[in-house]
Amino acid sequence: MSQQDQIDMDNLFQSRTQIKGTSNIPNATCFVFYLPPIIGSNEALRNLFMPYGTVLNAYVAMDKITGRTRGFGFVDFSRAEEASAAIKALDKYSIGGKYLSVSIKV
Repeated sequence: MSQQDQIDMDNLFQSRTQIKGTSNIPNATCFVFYLPPIIGSNEALRNLFMPYGTVLNAYVAMDKITGRTRGFGFVDFSRAEEASAAIKALDKYSIGGKYLSVSIKV
């Protein structure tokens, strides 16, 4: 990797680990797999994860043709500790006939 590539990667990482409008507040993104149809909206995903910390953003991937969930999503927390608490609580959690798989995005 060239020095410029490393600088670009560092800048990307820094921008993803700060909340807009604040400084030096690290955050963490969780991948959520095996979402059931009952968690078919960003709001439903946000509500599922809110008890574990400050959810900055929740996104459920939707099929553009059918409008149905593709079964995975992402949740941004304001702190890595909150993401870790959500992973401990919700990984392998049974909901809507499926077991969630929750992991940290590295």
